[in-house]
Order: sequence, then C-alpha cells, then structure tokens
Amino acid sequence: MIRGLIIGQTPPPENGSSRMAILLVETLTYLGFEINVVSKDFSKNSGEIGKKYLAKSFALPKLFKKVSFNLRKNPQFVVLFLTSRIPSLIVDVFLFWIAQRKNRKVVLYIHTMGFSSLTKRSFLLALVLKRVFSKATAVVTLGAAMEQDIKAVAPHCRTVNIPNCVLPKSSKENKAAEFSTRRQVLFVSNMANSKGIDTFLSVFGSLARQNKDICATIVGQPLYENQIAEIQSALLNSEWSNRVKFLGYQKREVISDLFQGSLFLLYPSREDAQPLVILEALAVGLPVVASNVGMIPEILQNGSGFTFDPGDIEGMLKACENLIEDKLLWESTVTKAVQAYEARYNMEIFRSNWSLFLVGLLEIDAKH
Repeated sequence: MIRGLIIGQTPPPENGSSRMAILLVETLTYLGFEINVVSKDFSKNSGEIGKKYLAKSFALPKLFKKVSFNLRKNPQFVVLFLTSRIPSLIVDVFLFWIAQRKNRKVVLYIHTMGFSSLTKRSFLLALVLKRVFSKATAVVTLGAAMEQDIKAVAPHCRTVNIPNCVLPKSSKENKAAEFSTRRQVLFVSNMANSKGIDTFLSVFGSLARQNKDICATIVGQPLYENQIAEIQSALLNSEWSNRVKFLGYQKREVISDLFQGSLFLLYPSREDAQPLVILEALAVGLPVVASNVGMIPEILQNGSGFTFDPGDIEGMLKACENLIEDKLLWESTVTKAVQAYEARYNMEIFRSNWSLFLVGLLEIDAKH
C-alpha cells in the first residue's frame, strides 16, 4: 500500500483550508492510500488566526517532533498545506525542508493568495519562496488565478490545478422553497472585516428600504465575545434593524437548510481564494453575488453568479435588485449554478483529479 503524510491545519478552527485537509485525508483513504496526518494546531478559533505569536511558538517543538516521527515511517509522498500568512509561512518553510530530506516527494497544497505580493516586501523572502516552489515536486493550486500567483514567484515550478469540492449536506429532507416565498438574503462567513460584513449591511440596508418584506440572516463565528452586540447596537437607529438576524456559528447542515430558503448569497469579501461556501451555494442552486477577488470570478462565470470590485455597493445592490425583481433571471442563475458545480466541484471530479495526479507523480518517480 502507498503511504502518504499530510501536514495541515485540521479543525478547529473551521475554515476552508482546515475543512479541505479533512476532506483530502478522507479522499486519499478512499482511493486506497495509507495516510498519516500531522495537524498544525496553532489557532483554536477564527479570532486567533494571525495573533498570539508568542504563545503559538511554544507549540513548535512538538509540531516538528510529530513531523519527524511520521517521516520515519517513510511515506512515499508528503502533502504540505502552505500558507501565505506570516509568520505561519516561516514555519511552513521549515516543515518543507524537513519533509524534503532523503529526496522525498513533497507536494505543496496552496489555499491562499498573495505569494507574489510577499516577494515585493523582501528580497530574501522572494529568494526563499522561489527556492521552495522550485524545489517542490509539484505545487497544487485551486485554479488559474492562484497558479499565476505562484508562477510570478517561480516561473518554472510544476503546478497542477485541482479545484476544491464540497458535499452538500442537509439536516433534514428540506425541499427548496419557491421563488415567491424566498425573502431572505444570506451572509455566511466569519465576521472578520476582510470578509466584508460592513459592505453586506450597507447593501442590505438599501435593499430593505426598497423591499419591506426582505430580511437578512448572518451566519458566522464572531471574532470576539461582544462583536455581534456591537453591530446590533450600531444598527439600532435604522428602520430595518429588526430584519437582521445573527445566528453565529452554525453547522454545515444548518447552513444548507438556510440555502434552501434564501434568495441569494451575498459574499462581499475583500480577500479570499476559493470560498467553500460559494461552492456549497452552487451545489444547491443558490445564486451568488460576490466580490471579484481570488478565484471567485473563475467560479461564478457563464451566468452562475455575479461579481464586482470589493466595496462596489452600487454594483452589488443592482445585481441583488435584479435577482429580487426578475424571476426568470433568478431561475436561469439557479440552473447555471448547479451546472457549474457539477462540471467542476463535485466529489467524483475531486477524487479523480487527486488519483490521476498522485499516480502520475509516483510513476514519474519510478521511472527515475
């Protein structure tokens, strides 16, 4: 049996990268690989990401020890989730050099953007990143925009595009509501400023003043204890504040049920890669209005959704109004959303992509 090692963050916290780490383990196990996992357990919730550096540094010796122990099992390949967030990137670079010893095959799995921007901050960082990407056996990215980001750093590195996938979940048999009964606008993300919660509320406020029966549901982990209360307090003077509901963190099954009764997902993030929540919306035919950051334009192409510059409140508002007022447009977007999911982001395609990639990788190794 072919052995592999995956090094990445597993939940908590629950985000796109940690969820995909679990899904990759399940996928490769399903395909017949023997997989060991080392989790980079630095943050326990979304609010800790990018913070508490000193406390996290105490976990490094234990992490390096776990990696070294699993490498002694002689895996034929290693998949390392590499982030562009400093200082986590520095840790990942050290993990890469440890994993690469004895000419072991190391695959870098990228779920973030911004590597090309990092090279402009430091000449030394540019050299390190170029060497890491060039020395990697392969770099797996999620799409063309991410591949371009990597190629700008190391033009000759080997890249392979394998889009994320999602498995639609529901806590019950919940038939999708008819267009005429859908009056809910949905926001699903953690409540970091970078995810555009302020833009969402601005767009919804304009919608609410024009449509008295429209409501908003906000799902996501607050970054600190009183964040939701602070937002609610700021909205008190608006005439539509009682039509905004905060649900906090919810399981994927609950979110899937919310999809079934919503008009559309409004996702005005300022920075992102390939958000799983957008793929989940496509899977159940929920129209999406989003920012054109990361690979979102690649996802929402051919009429499966609508994208705008981050902070383009007027553009997003117009798209939302059109979806509310035009049933034919809404139904057409629903159909194209499902088609986009089936064409690129379902589990069968994900399994096939990884199977072909890893088998090809090991056959190349055998020939040498």
